[in-house]
Amino acid sequence: MQKKIHGSEVIQMMVQSRQKYTKERLISVVNEKFGSDTLFYTCSADNLSVADLADFLLANGKFLDKEEVFTINCEQSCGEG
Repeated sequence: MQKKIHGSEVIQMMVQSRQKYTKERLISVVNEKFGSDTLFYTCSADNLSVADLADFLLANGKFLDKEEVFTINCEQSCGEG
């Protein structure tokens, strides 16, 4: 059975690590931590690959893309934006 993880766990991982992530690095780290076959969901999307999740969070203002490095937008949380 395929694992499903809420996207907030990826955000928490990023915050706790205090690391900078490009999209490629984020995909690699998330695949290593959760498994490359894991799917992600949010309050308004489901069955996302990690690449799709990154794009979704960026498009919805959860990530800020500064010079191709993702940072967390602390003003956005689940249910906002």
